[in-house]
Amino acid sequence: MLIVKYLSLLVMLGVLLGSMALVMLSATPSIAADPTPTAVTFVPLPEPTEALVSESDLADIDLRALPILPDFSANAAFLRSLYLEGKRRALNDRAFSKVGDCMTASPNFLVPFGTGAYTLAEYSALQDVIARFSAPLRENFNAFTHPSLAAASGFNAASVLDATWSDPALCGFDESPLACEYRHVQPAFALIMFGTNDLKSLTPSQFDFYLRRVLVETVN
Repeated sequence: MLIVKYLSLLVMLGVLLGSMALVMLSATPSIAADPTPTAVTFVPLPEPTEALVSESDLADIDLRALPILPDFSANAAFLRSLYLEGKRRALNDRAFSKVGDCMTASPNFLVPFGTGAYTLAEYSALQDVIARFSAPLRENFNAFTHPSLAAASGFNAASVLDATWSDPALCGFDESPLACEYRHVQPAFALIMFGTNDLKSLTPSQFDFYLRRVLVETVN
């Protein structure tokens, strides 16, 4: 049986865009609905600059102290602005894009949710989420089964931005895998997972810069 917490990654790691943002967040216990929502304006993320990240900076991070599902309430206004901006752009609120390396592209990751090969057991409340993202995207694919153009074995946070690695049959000459994927799918959500290959090929400063570039291209 698949680990059902993979669905929670759509909230925990996804960059939330579009009109499903508040619906997904409402399923997270740490999020309380704002009874008096205020008007918000979408502010694009600033372009990143490469800053020096030292090994000592990383040594002070205790991964065990980080929550499995972060509390997004402090960012409620920003998330609401993403929700409204996604509606303005008419992004597909039944679609998400997978962005990352071999683990993200693996047929064992999320795909069985799109084929019906799963058992929810005590997590039956997630069935509505699965149904929401099981709508057809193209051909016989849905969001779970769609083979992402921005997820492949060997990818790191830099290569997904490099047109060298784009599928020439589906992408423009100067179009990166990330831009190509977003153009084809027009997703309201993105699930972004990098790190393994970055350890071998990028410095901490480079990883910080390129991952921020991925976020800027995703959100803006």
